[in-house]
This record gives sequence, structure tokens and C-alpha cells, in this order.
Amino acid sequence: MDRGRDGSEGGGGDGPHAQPPTTTTAGVVELDDGNSSPKRPSWPKRLTLVPLDVHQVPVHPELEGHQKNSSTVDDFLRKLFVEADAEIDRPRKSIGRFKDEVDGGDGKKYAVEVLKWKSEYEGGRGTWFGRSSEHEEGKPAGFEELRKCLMKGHERNEAEYTPAIYDVNTVLEWGLEGQEVAWKVDGKDGVREGLMRDIEMRITQMHHSMPGGILNDRVFTVLLISFVNTNPSHSSLSESIDVQIPIDLYSFPPVVISRSHINRDLSTKKLSYRNSRSDASPEQKAKSKAGKGIVEGKYVSVERIQQVKGAADTKDGVVTKWDMKTASDAGGNLPMAVQKLGVPGAIAKDVPLALGFVVKRR
Repeated sequence: MDRGRDGSEGGGGDGPHAQPPTTTTAGVVELDDGNSSPKRPSWPKRLTLVPLDVHQVPVHPELEGHQKNSSTVDDFLRKLFVEADAEIDRPRKSIGRFKDEVDGGDGKKYAVEVLKWKSEYEGGRGTWFGRSSEHEEGKPAGFEELRKCLMKGHERNEAEYTPAIYDVNTVLEWGLEGQEVAWKVDGKDGVREGLMRDIEMRITQMHHSMPGGILNDRVFTVLLISFVNTNPSHSSLSESIDVQIPIDLYSFPPVVISRSHINRDLSTKKLSYRNSRSDASPEQKAKSKAGKGIVEGKYVSVERIQQVKGAADTKDGVVTKWDMKTASDAGGNLPMAVQKLGVPGAIAKDVPLALGFVVKRR
């Protein structure tokens, strides 16, 4: 998703600088929509806008001596799966449709229709916006093509098809090649068990330009996790999931923070873009030289791609079903009500952008 577009349709301005998120401690949280600053519990919810601190991410060799009571990778992923599996299928309310078309690279144009919806929570616990779309195999992209785009190097692929993203960098990676994690869910359909495979997990930053040149750029620091689920629900033939959770980078040790492309003035707390890599693009070099101001945003999402049985006349009898839901806060002085106006349209437009990218890179 182009997080930098959140609320951009409504205008607004930023303050002189952004305050880095503070480290959170234990407390009671069910859901945060960005309008309040509750404390995060030791586990009950990870899918909120409250950033994870260094103690709340899984153990990592580079974090040894900086973490207390942190989960193992297996335990963290197992519990996160249960939460994500429930979150993506929560009741939703339709709020419209978006229609577009994509060049299939074969001389044909393929219609794309996206259902826009939202999930609202009782007790003022916030609103998540989502989208759903279905795509016949090979029209214009196949399931495996789209799965690789979304689940393998997700953020770098997103940067390729999202014009506003000008930099992506990884600050910490868990090397989980070949690792499998068992999960178990006791839900309305009884007990389900399976494995998480082909797991990727890393902390990454995505830098977005804002339209019009008035607002500061945005940076979103997230824990990004993607995996294949070996035992999807009975209606799905194959399934992969990715999750993004906000991170409090400044709770991490200096060696991790140093990999960020953000310069933080210790006296003013002002943030600016900094990329000293030799392979930096001309745009990145220009923003670094200018000390382009940065505002930290927050972003949480769950995304699922499934291969499901389609109508009898569909190719191979299957279609790709793509669901995604998110809550976000672009930060600065943009009112949350204004931000929410732009979210449904922005995430819907990501569907034809991603499909077009898949076609072009064949």
C-alpha cells in the first residue's frame, strides 16, 4: 500500500518536527486506531498501531543483552498467526467498488474490480479499511506470480510499482530460510493445525514522498512477516499471508538504528532523510543533500492471497482471491478524520498497480 497517500486528498500541514515514538510497557490494549496512545500488553494484541519495542519482537542474536522476556521466533509467529487468521475474516461493511483495467501484455485489457470495505470495532476501538478482489488465472496474472510479488521481497516489489516510494531499507533481518513453525487454531470450524513455511521476517523502512511539496516526507518502520500456510481453510486450495506491524526503532540498540536512512537531531528531535550509500539514486542523493524533513507514520496490515475454486468456465477452475486490511496514521498535523478519507481509494488502486507490475516483469 502507498502509505504516503493516507489523507493526501484532504490537504493539511505538518508540525516543525516529528517526535519519535516512545517505548511502551505492559498494559491493556484491544485495538488502537491512532487516536489514542494506550500501552501494549505483553501479548494479547500485536495487530495495532502501538509500535513494538525491542523487547516485543522475537529474540535475535544482534539484540542479545538488549531484550528482556522476549518471545522465541516460533512462539511469536505461532501466536501472530492465530491473531492474523482471525483479523482478516472479521465482519466487514461494504463502502463501494473501484474499477480499472490492466494491460495484460498480450494485446488485451483486463478488467479489475475491487470491493472496498471497513471493519469497525465496538467501544470506539477504531476502524480498519480493507479491500477484496478476485482474479481469474492468467487474466492478467497467475496465482504464483502474484504470490511471489506479495510474499517474496514484498516491500521492494511495492516500491517498484508505487511511484511515491523513493527508498526502502532493511535494518534487521531474521534468517529463517527452511524453518517451519507449527500453528493450531481452535475456531468456529473446529481445531485446525498446519505449518508456516517459506517465512520471511525483517524490520524495514519505507520512505514516501507526499504530493504537492507542502508536506514532509513520511517514513514507516515496520516488522514485515510473510509465509505460506500449509493448511488453509476448507474453501482455499493454497494460501499465503503477510503482516506488517509498526516498530519503535529508537528502542533498539545503536547498531540497528545506524542502518536507518533517518538522521535524528538529538537536541530538537527533528528527523531528516539521510542516505550515504554509494548506489543511492539521484532522488535519494538530492533529498539527503537538502536534509529533507521526515515525519514518522504508523501502519499495520494483514494481507492474504488464496487460490480458490472458481466458476466452471474459469481457467483451470480456480481464481485468485486477494484480501487486505489496514489501519494507519500518517502522522504530522493531518487530522485522523481527513486521513481516513483517502485510505479506501489508495489501497484499492494498489491492485491494478501490482497486477501491472507482475505483467511487466515477466
